[in-house]
Amino acid sequence: MKTSQLFRRLFRLDEPRLIAGPAGVPGPQYGEQTSTGYLAGSLAYRDSELTFDQIRKMRRHPVVKFCLSFIKMPLSRIKVNVQSDNEEVTQVLSEIFTEELLRGYLRNAARCLDFGFQGAEVIWEPKTVSYKQGEQLVTRQVIGIKGFKWLKPENATIRENELGGYRGIQYRNDNANGTVQSVVDLDPAKALLVTNVFEDGNRYGESELEACKKPWSRQENVETFFLRYLEGKADPIPKVFYDPEGTYKDSSGTTLDARTLAYNLAKSVRQGRGVALPSRYDEKGNRLWDIEYLEAEDKAPLYRAAMEHFDTKIMRSLLVPERSLTQAEDVGSYSMAESHGSYLIQRQEDVAAILIGALNEQVLPQVMAYNFGTERYQAELQTSGLSTTDKELAKQVVSMILATPDRLQPEQVEWLEKQTGIPFAKRVPVTV
Repeated sequence: MKTSQLFRRLFRLDEPRLIAGPAGVPGPQYGEQTSTGYLAGSLAYRDSELTFDQIRKMRRHPVVKFCLSFIKMPLSRIKVNVQSDNEEVTQVLSEIFTEELLRGYLRNAARCLDFGFQGAEVIWEPKTVSYKQGEQLVTRQVIGIKGFKWLKPENATIRENELGGYRGIQYRNDNANGTVQSVVDLDPAKALLVTNVFEDGNRYGESELEACKKPWSRQENVETFFLRYLEGKADPIPKVFYDPEGTYKDSSGTTLDARTLAYNLAKSVRQGRGVALPSRYDEKGNRLWDIEYLEAEDKAPLYRAAMEHFDTKIMRSLLVPERSLTQAEDVGSYSMAESHGSYLIQRQEDVAAILIGALNEQVLPQVMAYNFGTERYQAELQTSGLSTTDKELAKQVVSMILATPDRLQPEQVEWLEKQTGIPFAKRVPVTV
């Protein structure tokens, strides 16, 4: 059967979902086929303390953004190799899972760290691949992957059957004004799902930001009060001293008692207007009328210290979480930095294994069935791990983090920016 004919049998031209496998090919069959596609099964709903709005807001925090970017940074540079017990299968899969396709996949699928899960629609296409078989150049028609259409997590609902088995994704397309445009059911052959921390059958996973929710929310509160304090410093409350005896006339000629006139003078000062004070003195030569400002205690250093403290807590919770539990001091030995750096490297390699594992479990079996039929070849995508450069970079960055980010020298910050490509937020001292 020609690939174009096979492709037409695999896909209806008027809708983006796989409807049946070709005769003789043990492709995946999901649910009962109906006139509108496949039965959806039950919908699994997300249960998390963090809302999607909170996650998106947290991702814009400079320290959170740095930590997530640093964890993900080496992933797009990881080499992925095809391992198979058949040389032809290795060659064909290497042409389907190209370096460009995998680099984009790893970069986008890593968003499961942010949201707990990340879904994508698999875009299949017939293509021609060429590879060497011995000394001969072989050209072959295959069904490959054009790319992945990544889905907004907040618009995706995971479908499961009564036993908790994966049945695809129900996706909501929104208009620009936020109203629902359409709802599409993607069956498992078209819906790739990557889950971070898959526990207790929860396919929505767990966001890495759960670990820093408390320090982030507390820093938000501290920042709110800090801004109020600075606002008060910039616009202090005037204090008017007045002579309680006698009456006075204001600029309009209205007779006022001294207290009312003093209050009106204070309002004029707050509004940025000029004021005129009665020129009267007591028997000792002291002015009976005067204006001063209420001076609050200088709390700026306290607020700044609290903000920096929570920055450190956020960074440690994302990069070296056990540090927050094992030691409260801001110093550490080289051996401690080495062990924490090794922990971060292991986390990065585990993330890579999760992302490639999703391809091995959900996409690779379909590629094998579509292109090799009933032949039972063994194949797997494997990662080569982090490069030596990325490992050394991770250890050095963690070593600096353990020394507390606020103590970094300018040349250290410059080195971090150069090595990671991530700009550090420059803190400008607040003088009040």
